[in-house]
Amino acid sequence: MKTFFKKHLHKILIWLRIIVILLIGLFAFLRIKGFIKPIIIDREISDWDLENYKDNNDFIFPLMDDNGYVIKREHKNILIFGNGPFAEDRDSKDGMANMLEEELGVNVINCAVSDSYGAMRNSTDLTEYPMDIYSPYYLVDYMAFSDKLQDAVDEAVLALDTENPKDGKEVLETLANIDMSEVDTVVFMYDLTDYYMDIPVSLENLETAQNTFGGGILKAVNDIATLYPETRVIVMSPYYNGMTDEKGNEISAELVKNSYGVPSDYAISLGGDLQVYSKASYIDNYFGTINEANYKKYLKDNTHLNQEGRKLIVERLVDAITRFD
Repeated sequence: MKTFFKKHLHKILIWLRIIVILLIGLFAFLRIKGFIKPIIIDREISDWDLENYKDNNDFIFPLMDDNGYVIKREHKNILIFGNGPFAEDRDSKDGMANMLEEELGVNVINCAVSDSYGAMRNSTDLTEYPMDIYSPYYLVDYMAFSDKLQDAVDEAVLALDTENPKDGKEVLETLANIDMSEVDTVVFMYDLTDYYMDIPVSLENLETAQNTFGGGILKAVNDIATLYPETRVIVMSPYYNGMTDEKGNEISAELVKNSYGVPSDYAISLGGDLQVYSKASYIDNYFGTINEANYKKYLKDNTHLNQEGRKLIVERLVDAITRFD
């Protein structure tokens, strides 16, 4: 056999070349006649692609006990902590809390406070920043221990005087009288107010974590987990804000730093803190809901949500709440 190949190798190579040439010719003929149609890959990214691309840092968990078993509760009462997004139009059907209530058919207790923020600027002295009583960490503690904190809260409200948020007293009264055994889900959502106020991004020391945006929300979340272990917690990040330069030209928010970083740092660090130090679920609005590619459609003035923006965020929240039903 080897002798045959050695003897006829030259002829075999000639016939292989002829066969290859014939196959190429046949392919060219069939291609010209339209019998073979190539597949064309569209490499262009359209506006629709950008707007509908789902890329985020969500992590959605069910409520579980210490042994890892899922705790299922019927959706009846949902408690909201937050600022602008949920505080705006709180008495209107267009407000996000009422939209959520309509969508799920449950009771939503809206304790979002306008003009509030995620951190406590001074966690040891309320007289310096009395607005700190409306931070999530302080509100959760007040909800659990209102009798012990009432005097301090009354003094802060008095000190704020006309600067007291219009919805502040109502929220404090609600929290002082709430029955948390009836609340199945707690939601936190704070916008980029902390970024604009130049408040530190994230915790460096767990002991003083509440003085930062991510740490303040984290400590509130963990207080809920400790005090009310059969209540599920979901945290929503800030969403993207449009930015302009000194001449009014649109620029990426990722080019605009405060003392601690760019806006995305507030969302990313919040998610990171929660993932490492809590069992809460996290919805990434900054990259996965209203982002740099689509914000013009969902914001009315680069910062505040229009009705389409509210609808989109509520849809994302409903999905997280009902994910494990």
